[in-house]
Amino acid sequence: MRGMSRYALVCMIVAAACGGTQGPTGPEPEPIEPMFAVRLVPAAGVSGEQIVNFAIPLRPGYLMDAELVRVAHGGVSLAASRVPLARYADGSLVSVQVQVAVEIAGESMLEVEIGEAGGGTRSAVPVEDTLVGADETPRVWAVLPAEWLAASGVFGPLVARSAIAGTALDAWASVCDYERWDTEAFLAGMSSREVWLFDRVTAMYRGYAITGEAGPLESGYREAGIYRRGVTGEDEATRIGVPGAADDLKYHYTQGLAFHYLMTGDGRYREAAENVAVRAHGLWTDPGYGGGDDFWTERHAGFALLAYEYAALVSDDRAAMFAGWAKEK
Repeated sequence: MRGMSRYALVCMIVAAACGGTQGPTGPEPEPIEPMFAVRLVPAAGVSGEQIVNFAIPLRPGYLMDAELVRVAHGGVSLAASRVPLARYADGSLVSVQVQVAVEIAGESMLEVEIGEAGGGTRSAVPVEDTLVGADETPRVWAVLPAEWLAASGVFGPLVARSAIAGTALDAWASVCDYERWDTEAFLAGMSSREVWLFDRVTAMYRGYAITGEAGPLESGYREAGIYRRGVTGEDEATRIGVPGAADDLKYHYTQGLAFHYLMTGDGRYREAAENVAVRAHGLWTDPGYGGGDDFWTERHAGFALLAYEYAALVSDDRAAMFAGWAKEK
């Protein structure tokens, strides 16, 4: 089972990173329409007024002011909390966290318009207050459309799977089964570090970005929590919870943690990303070809670079330090 799970994960990563990637033979991304719908899916037994928490990823240059996000339910604009989560080098927003109060009676839709104010403001509550259960998953899932998620560019140069369905670019769709290799499959083998060898959280969030389906979103959400809850200590004392891999650079992932923060606004994941990046740097302070601490492979270089770049993207106080480490690589 472990070998199959690892193979399937590689498939998902390749599909998410390549199968939906723009390229010289692939479709150009469609212009992003400023209006889109968000599907609300309540957890079992959840009804009545609920605070719905989610975040909207954005293209570089698309939005400068977080207040210019209008959210409506049933055609009525809602008071919303709008929190900028990170900014690109040009000052535009990478993502905006949104919270609205919605009367829940089964599935429904929110209407979102970027670039328009409306509905007034409300105070934000801690993200933890919108979650339920040991896995800390949302009381109400907010599922964004793939066309928006992929076109945002936050998850990499992707296109929605619907745009390439039935073409050669969608060759991996029959192999990468996000439902079959979901969190339950991961849990069955997680006591062995082999199934942790790739950043499953990133793979699942990219799967969500290209499909717009709730399944990979739920797996990404749950597994981000599993990884974060395994992180102990801070800065140089940080240790990850991957079995037998506390001193192994290639299991130190910040990308998935950053994606989760950018899709939820949960600051615990930003802090975890920063701490994991500091630990990664402590494991490999002087990369080179000299042996010992200078041990070098493309894989080490790649994981270190990812650790620093994504920590820099979401950091609230140490972005310059992480960016400097990335340049050294």
